[in-house]
Amino acid sequence: MFNNNQQPFQGQQQTPTSSKNSEIQPKQFPFSQQNQIQQGQSLNSNQQTALQQGQQITGNSKSLITPTSQNSQFQVQPPQQIYPNPQIQQVVQAPSNLNNQSNMSDQQIKQPLQIKSLVVPPMQFPNLQTNINQIPRLDFIQGQGNQNIEQIQKKQQLNELEKKFQNLSSQKDQFDQKINSLNQQKKKCQVYIQKLRDKIEEEEKKRNNLSLQLENEQKKLDSELQELQNEFDKIQVERNELQTQLGMEDQKINQLIQEFRDSKRNTNIDQNKQLQSKIEQLESENRKLKEELEVQQENQLNNQTKDNEIQKISEIIERKKKYLQQIQTEIQSVNDDIEQHESHIQQRDQNINQMSFDLKQEEKKLKNLVQQVDSMKEEIKLNDDRIRLKTEQIQQLEQKTLSALRNSALVQQISNLKKDVEHQGLIYDQEIKRKQGDLTNSKIMMGNNKKEQKQFEESQRLLRIRQGKELQMKFKDSFGQLEVCFLIDSTASMEPYKFQAQQCVKGSVKAIKDLTQRDANWSTVCYVDTDILQRLGGMYKQFGFTRDSDELENFIQSVQCIANRDLPEDVEGGMKQMLNNIPWQTKFKLVILICDCPCHGTKYHNYGRNGDYQPDSDITPTIENMIQQEIFFIGIIFTNETVKMYEEIRKIYQRNNKEEYFILSDLRQVPRDQQFQKLTEVLSFASQQATQTNVRTTRTNNQTNVIKQTKNQKDNSEDYSSVEALCKVNLQQGLNADNAIRETYKVFRLQMKEESFQAKMKMIQNIGIDDFQLIEENDWDCLRSKDAFAKGAMKAAFLMTKSKFMNSKNEFYVCKTPLNMQPYPNRESALKECVLHLVSQKWLKKFYKELDGVTEQIRKQIPQLSYSDILLLQDANNKYWLAERFFEGTFVKYNNNWGFVNRSTDDVNKIAQCFSYYTYFKSDYQYMICDIQGVNACLTDPAVCTKNNYKIDPTDTGEEGIGRNIVSFGAVKNMCTNILNALKIEL
Repeated sequence: MFNNNQQPFQGQQQTPTSSKNSEIQPKQFPFSQQNQIQQGQSLNSNQQTALQQGQQITGNSKSLITPTSQNSQFQVQPPQQIYPNPQIQQVVQAPSNLNNQSNMSDQQIKQPLQIKSLVVPPMQFPNLQTNINQIPRLDFIQGQGNQNIEQIQKKQQLNELEKKFQNLSSQKDQFDQKINSLNQQKKKCQVYIQKLRDKIEEEEKKRNNLSLQLENEQKKLDSELQELQNEFDKIQVERNELQTQLGMEDQKINQLIQEFRDSKRNTNIDQNKQLQSKIEQLESENRKLKEELEVQQENQLNNQTKDNEIQKISEIIERKKKYLQQIQTEIQSVNDDIEQHESHIQQRDQNINQMSFDLKQEEKKLKNLVQQVDSMKEEIKLNDDRIRLKTEQIQQLEQKTLSALRNSALVQQISNLKKDVEHQGLIYDQEIKRKQGDLTNSKIMMGNNKKEQKQFEESQRLLRIRQGKELQMKFKDSFGQLEVCFLIDSTASMEPYKFQAQQCVKGSVKAIKDLTQRDANWSTVCYVDTDILQRLGGMYKQFGFTRDSDELENFIQSVQCIANRDLPEDVEGGMKQMLNNIPWQTKFKLVILICDCPCHGTKYHNYGRNGDYQPDSDITPTIENMIQQEIFFIGIIFTNETVKMYEEIRKIYQRNNKEEYFILSDLRQVPRDQQFQKLTEVLSFASQQATQTNVRTTRTNNQTNVIKQTKNQKDNSEDYSSVEALCKVNLQQGLNADNAIRETYKVFRLQMKEESFQAKMKMIQNIGIDDFQLIEENDWDCLRSKDAFAKGAMKAAFLMTKSKFMNSKNEFYVCKTPLNMQPYPNRESALKECVLHLVSQKWLKKFYKELDGVTEQIRKQIPQLSYSDILLLQDANNKYWLAERFFEGTFVKYNNNWGFVNRSTDDVNKIAQCFSYYTYFKSDYQYMICDIQGVNACLTDPAVCTKNNYKIDPTDTGEEGIGRNIVSFGAVKNMCTNILNALKIEL
């Protein structure tokens, strides 16, 4: 803004001025500048030049003009005398009119800039009045001659002053024109700058709108994601409920089918016996009637009556047949319903799997979107920086404009700068439009960020943990229960043994839980004999299954022992009531018979026919029924009277090839007050046999329940893996020319492709030989045993070493072939045998990689385990062998695929158990790698149990194998908690 606060010069006298002086009188310009040039600042070069031109009017060295004041207002002292020359008087008084004219000019050019924080200073010029107003007083010399000379000199000086004044006036006009031109340029710059500001404000509004759209889209995507998550949770809950209902329905159906079969079998047997006896009786009567008909015709009426009875019996038989057909039809209908229900469940599982796959695809899309949104945010940040840069450029432009207004030589730079700003603005507009297009095409990208992704991953982890706990409860219901029924002879002679049974129950509860991790359910049937059965209402006293052992003890205590008419007891009747009336529901079932007398039937005792009023009775069908229901039978010998009975019962189990289901314990030499302790030991051992938690060997699909007695048992190498079997062989003899052959092999090292593992780690059934990588190495000159050194459950093991290491035991390799001891005929068949080993090798590396992030305290507890490398050997006949390093030492089994879990507290066992559960959790509960075993830190021969029982390998025992292992894992769960929690896996 221009400042016109200067005061005009004042002369000593006010005299009229000539018109000429009034016309050429210069304009007065402001000198101070707001916010830019402070008062007291030195004059610029033009002002100093003009001032210097007005200071010297003659050759006299005496100065005619005094300096200006600090506020830039030219003030002089008026002369003390009146000049005698009227022209000089006129010239001296001329500044008064000149000042008036200057003030008018200031009002005309006063045009303040409308620029925010920007003031353009006006050009400053010297005051043209200075040379006139600052003429010092002249001392007139006394004398006429001097006065004339002075007048002449005054005239000359006035003439020169007039010329200089005219020159200065013309210069002032030129400066006025330049100032007007610069003012016009300044107005244009102001307009352009205002346009730029408007554009910036518009872009800022657009950016705010885009940010608002981004937030709206983000909220929308959050809502959709939450809805999808809620829907998925609901479906998961429905699936779990359906699975639970299906399990309950399956149990009910199995129970109904079993009850129906039992009732059908028992009913058919009883009815057939009755019908057979009636038929035989009727046939006998028919023969008698025929004989009587030939002898006596008068008995014809009686014969017709008998015929009617036979016809009625025949009708009854037909009705029974129809009833049986109806029952069979109902069974078929139930089976059809079961198949339909299973199909529905399978379809639901497929839908759930598809939704899980879709959810994983959405997760991948979300990850991509997060990355793209991050990129867009970086671009927005970059645009903010560009806007800030533009603002700085505008400020620089304003500064340059100020400088340009001070110096007309910078006009060209202003023009170039304007072009540059316009070009930069065009580029910026194009960039903004491109970004707007990208944002329009990528709205879905704006919905997530890294924090939300972490929250989503955390919700998935919590969902898996909740699913794992539900599966643990399911497995506990299916495989975590053990049912024990005490079949007790309650005749008078058994009174002393009741206390032993009570104490056995009390001591077995904790022992069974500790040994098997199963909860025991207890029941009892207290039988006597058939002559007392009628007095008891046709049923012996019984107590259904309960987990409260105290209730069972009290019930046994309350049962009164009753005397009967003969020595044999109704053992068969008690067994039938136990099978038919006690609701068996779990997988593992035990019956313990406590008696001092045998059952009816002369083949089971030495009393003879006179000592048994049911001498032809046979317990065989009832025992076979127990075998069919996979109930373990524990016999206790208290007296010599029951020895023969148990011998015959053992023969029944042997004939059915189920001897492992019969456990016999002799307590005749045990003092009576200590018998309950032995009963507890026997029952605990039997619970381990039933659950197979004490069986270390690997189970295969072609096996039955192979359960061996621990007493007098010899090692059978065929129950072990090939490496374990080889570890049991004495290798001191080593390999030599007598027992080995020399052969050259082409060697390939096998590895699973990392990308295949990442893509199929949760779908092990899809892994094939195409997912493996063969790395060819140098040929090996080897010495291999002629015959197999050992045989495992599935493979034969040959011993091999490189020829140059034949005297060293540290370079042994075990070569594996099928049990026929012939190499694999082609590469594909050999590679199929390596799937589990190579997958387990990848899982173990992933396991240790995640353990790298745990605390130092936990890391100290983690020993380094590894699966040895698998080598594929191609011999001269193009046959293939599988080989891996063999280390001598103690072979340790940490768990198997059927419920065995090693309970050692060492760190290696902790890691082995954690690794198995880790694979189950990380595969989304699709499968579990188990059968963790090996020598020292080198693992070998793993097994797998898949949820859907894909039969990937003969060791795949399906979901039952998983369930057994999960229940048994409870025995070591506490010592694995720290490591699994460090991996964010909660139990």
